[in-house]
Amino acid sequence: MLSDQDKQFLLKLARDTLENSIKNKESKTEDIPPNLLKKGATFVSLYIDNELKNSIGSLFQNQEIFQDVIENTISAASEDPNFPQITEADLDKVKIEISLVKNLTKLKFETEEELFTKIVPHIHGVILKKNNRVSTLLPQVWKQIPDKNDFLTSLASKLEANDYMINSEISTYETETFRED
Repeated sequence: MLSDQDKQFLLKLARDTLENSIKNKESKTEDIPPNLLKKGATFVSLYIDNELKNSIGSLFQNQEIFQDVIENTISAASEDPNFPQITEADLDKVKIEISLVKNLTKLKFETEEELFTKIVPHIHGVILKKNNRVSTLLPQVWKQIPDKNDFLTSLASKLEANDYMINSEISTYETETFRED
């Protein structure tokens, strides 16, 4: 669990990174809180008028939390294939949301009914691995897709797959999510 100070540091870091990357300026990172030097996985989501514009993240703890936020902020602003790049004109309107990924769990199940009992809407993000491809939806997406079947079908469609049950690996995770005011 991150402290309020850690969250504020990460939001400021993401804001500075976003603005500097859009304006082609160099970013400096100083006085990093010790808790953010631990390995972690994050998602950075960018909203304009409370509408998701871009979101990029990591599912696995491969680098320090602060570095993951920096890289995902830059990627969300410029590399999300689902949305247009964030421009300098967007900067004043963009609100940043950061989600720290935790409790990643590979699910074991035999039937769709059993799978559904292991997924908790609004708590779990879901990862679908199929045919060497991976897709995920954050827990926040349950607001737009509240039905479990529709949620998993949406994940499969991101992989251009017709079915989420056959030859698939499904995992869940939780997030600690916070955003700018």
